[in-house]
Amino acid sequence: CASQPRSLAMFRPEWAPVFYAVQLGSTVVWLGIWARQKMLHTTVNHTTWHEVALRQLLLYTICEALRVVDAGFECVETGVVHSIWGVIPWWFRIGIWVLRDVVLFS
Repeated sequence: CASQPRSLAMFRPEWAPVFYAVQLGSTVVWLGIWARQKMLHTTVNHTTWHEVALRQLLLYTICEALRVVDAGFECVETGVVHSIWGVIPWWFRIGIWVLRDVVLFS
């Protein structure tokens, strides 16, 4: 009996916490960028599109933080995607993902 071919993962499962930490760290960096730009915005006069861009950056960062806080990873053996903490339902995560994209394209 021939064995079924196993799916080959791009990264080993031990890398999931590393990617998770990088994703969470990136949201902190985005918040820092937003805070710095907001401070510069209050000291110097800017056009109205700067205000819109700052608002979109903040909403993007909040949506990304909500989406990433319970990140998903794929099980190498089964191919099923699991969440790290299991506290955020998938419908909420996908809704935040869509909201983030709508904010960016508005």
